[in-house]
Amino acid sequence: MPRLTYFLTCLALSMPAVMAHPGHGNPAAQDGIWHYVTSPTHAGPVVALAILVAMGIAYLQKRKSQR
Repeated sequence: MPRLTYFLTCLALSMPAVMAHPGHGNPAAQDGIWHYVTSPTHAGPVVALAILVAMGIAYLQKRKSQR
């Protein structure tokens, strides 16, 4: 657990404070949800998060079945 906490802390500190790209903050330029679905800037982190969640669920199910 301490290694995970250390890793997540380093990861959080290594990210830039603001990662905005053109289209943020301008209501006329935003396409609502489609902006987040079609933009590679947003799609990459969403896919990575989905993979992590799937891995976490698989781990918990495996752990539960071993009991």
